[in-house]
Amino acid sequence: MGTVELISAILLILSCVFIIVIVFFQGGSKGGMSQTITGQSSDNYYQRNAGRSKEMRLKRFTTIAAVVFFLVAIAVNVIAVHFPNGLTKIG
Repeated sequence: MGTVELISAILLILSCVFIIVIVFFQGGSKGGMSQTITGQSSDNYYQRNAGRSKEMRLKRFTTIAAVVFFLVAIAVNVIAVHFPNGLTKIG
């Protein structure tokens, strides 16, 4: 296993663990569709300042970790398909 494969495997494992931990810290959504159907207003202090809240930061970190996970997973598959002997043994 070459250096690139080792680094990508470590990144995949870390991003998986990070996503799992962040999702456990996130709370469930409150209301959501029922508020839309009943017409209740969600314009309150909490919603207006949601960008600065802990939940918004967790959501942002989850998105970043998911993007890293998918990009590394695609890169690992491309490397495995196009370079079956690994990147260190090209030629």
